[in-house]
Amino acid sequence: MNIKKKAEDIYSYPVLNNGFNSYVSGEFTTKIDLYETDPEIYRISVDMHLDEKKLLEFIENKMAVYAVYIECNTTAFRKVEQSYTPNISFDLPKAYLMGEYGIGTFVVAVKDIVNYKNDNFNPDYKFLKPEGEPLIEEGSVLAVGEYINLKAIRDHDLKRFESIFEIVDDKNIKDKNIIINFENDPILIHLCTEIYCPVNDFLNTRKKPILESILIFPVLVQTIAHLQNKILKEIIDKGESIDSFDIDCETIFDYQWEKEIMNNLMISTRSSDQDMNEFIGSTFLKSEAIMLAQLLHGSFVSTAVEAMVKETQLK
Repeated sequence: MNIKKKAEDIYSYPVLNNGFNSYVSGEFTTKIDLYETDPEIYRISVDMHLDEKKLLEFIENKMAVYAVYIECNTTAFRKVEQSYTPNISFDLPKAYLMGEYGIGTFVVAVKDIVNYKNDNFNPDYKFLKPEGEPLIEEGSVLAVGEYINLKAIRDHDLKRFESIFEIVDDKNIKDKNIIINFENDPILIHLCTEIYCPVNDFLNTRKKPILESILIFPVLVQTIAHLQNKILKEIIDKGESIDSFDIDCETIFDYQWEKEIMNNLMISTRSSDQDMNEFIGSTFLKSEAIMLAQLLHGSFVSTAVEAMVKETQLK
């Protein structure tokens, strides 16, 4: 359903809203709850209360619905949930939301309403539509409940990646370089003892986001690039192109971390309705590794900077 108006819009017809004077009386109130059902899922629960006789009749006669609209400009995510009952609940993967996002509640027409009249309208309202033409078109807002702006904060800690990466103390490393072993489940990040010890100490401190920005995120970028090169080599070896190929995704992925990264990226890019080959050709191989890593990891730079500022303030 396409909602044609949003809460901040100006309407050319009567709309019930606590901040408008289109109606003499009546109200449309909302209670919005958002909480986690598991580490990667939000549950959005919305309870609405409508007190306006004509609008309740529209809903009862299936001419209008209660609607919850959620949008996130950062991820370009848009979703409308609708119901003929005033209680709407749905689950949403956290990957769909990043940074600021908004949730709004509405009563929306699902059919054209001709000659819409209501004794509860403000007497000053004048109608410009000719007789017989629909005053309210399908998708038009009839009532505005609440529109709230929220901020999605991702969990920035190593627990989100513990099934993919493991940091190990490698006493055979004589310098301060990092060695990444992709041929393992999970991926092994080898550090010399001199580096491993302070890194391990940071894991349970406020400095953990800083550690992620200087260690985990670069490794994640390299991991995605490694996976892109592996898939591209498979396509080339078969004499195919990225615009037209068919690879067996059950056999090409040797490790669980490969499947986890691909599945999480499909969720983060809202490509769950595609099969794996479609996603690889349309998105995975045509995107920079650093951009894909940011979808998985979130706003790692700002989080690290905030952690550094807090450390400075505490000194």
